[in-house]
Amino acid sequence: MNHYLRIFITLLTFGFLLIISSCKKEDNTKAACGVNNPAKDIAWLATKIGEMDGSASAGSNVKVYTYNGDEVFYLEDCPNTCADQFSFVYNCEGAELCRFGGFAGVNTCTDFDNTATLLKQVWP
Repeated sequence: MNHYLRIFITLLTFGFLLIISSCKKEDNTKAACGVNNPAKDIAWLATKIGEMDGSASAGSNVKVYTYNGDEVFYLEDCPNTCADQFSFVYNCEGAELCRFGGFAGVNTCTDFDNTATLLKQVWP
């Protein structure tokens, strides 16, 4: 009986290890537009980030959303401390799709808040 118990425990341990090793983590390495690190790997986006007035400590950030079926970048520069700043939405090629903010309350994509889905923040 003791021999069968050892075999059972060995098989159980082997089965458990097999199950654990076969589990794959979800692959989130492609952050956006087919690249791992869009803030560095997409030239126009890296330039835009370098041009931002605010720093990460001021709340400046870049987020990826899906909007109208496409991945887009939402750039928010200095939202916590700077007055009259604009936020922008760009497609993967760097074309401006939307503009929000300013004293006049500009909103060129009135459906963005209701239809866009946040995927992740890619900077900072």
